[in-house]
Amino acid sequence: MTYYTGLDVSLRSVSICIVDGQGQVVYEMKVPAEVSAIAKALRSFSSDVSTVGFEAGTLTRS
Repeated sequence: MTYYTGLDVSLRSVSICIVDGQGQVVYEMKVPAEVSAIAKALRSFSSDVSTVGFEAGTLTRS
């Protein structure tokens, strides 16, 4: 099965959401904003994750 992953990246944490080919949420998790934590969470789900997209907002001040 094909899975699609979305990462919502903030300064201190990353929210992970994985959906299947039908768009059903099959996995959600929040991890620290560290590459090793993100990789560990994705590996713990499945090695079949094929696409990862991410959203990162700006952290600017006026």
